[in-house]
Formats: sequence, structure tokens, C-alpha cells
Amino acid sequence: MPMNTSTFWKPLWCQVYERYMEGLWGWMSAAGPGELVRTGPRMNADEYVNILETAMVPSVRAIYGDEPLVFVQDNSAVHSSRRVRQWFQAHPQFTLLDWPGKVPRYESHRKFMG
Repeated sequence: MPMNTSTFWKPLWCQVYERYMEGLWGWMSAAGPGELVRTGPRMNADEYVNILETAMVPSVRAIYGDEPLVFVQDNSAVHSSRRVRQWFQAHPQFTLLDWPGKVPRYESHRKFMG
């Protein structure tokens, strides 16, 4: 008798579980944490700019008004994209702090320590 594969049972150790990925974006300052926003698992520049416009700017302005602010972000591809750089140039209230990709002082020890 042929085995019906649609009802074939696998032991627990053979089951494959799907991975659920969700991204989160948030900001914080000396005044405390800001808004936390759900994102897709792989954010692109358009989604990041949308978050800056719809979540970050209104919540930052509610706390700081139009006061000039320093904004810090790492050098991920999304953060350093042309679209995001243009957005920050169009919003002079936010000054981007340069973030080094690698700090030579701390990277040089790897040559000697293997």
C-alpha cells in the first residue's frame, strides 16, 4: 500500500520551523527613549526616510521643538545611502555626527594578536 505523503508524520527532531523576523527602529536621547517603530526584516532607504519623517521628526519636535540636534547613526548601507544623505541635507535641524567605520587605534592590535 503506498504511503500518503500529505499525512506523513515527522518526528519532532526532523521538523523544520520557519523563522519569523521583524525589525525595530527607535531613537533615544538624554531626555529618555523615543518612539519605537516596527520595520520589515530588511529596511531600505525609502522605508528609513519614511520612518524619519513620520515617526522621528514629530516625536523629536514634541520634546525639543525646532532646537538644532546632533543625530548619530552607524554606517550601515541604509544610513549612508544617497537618499538618506539628501534627506538630512534638506533638514538642517539635524546635524549628522561622523561615525568612523573602523577605529585604527583598536584595529591595529589584530595584526599582532592573530
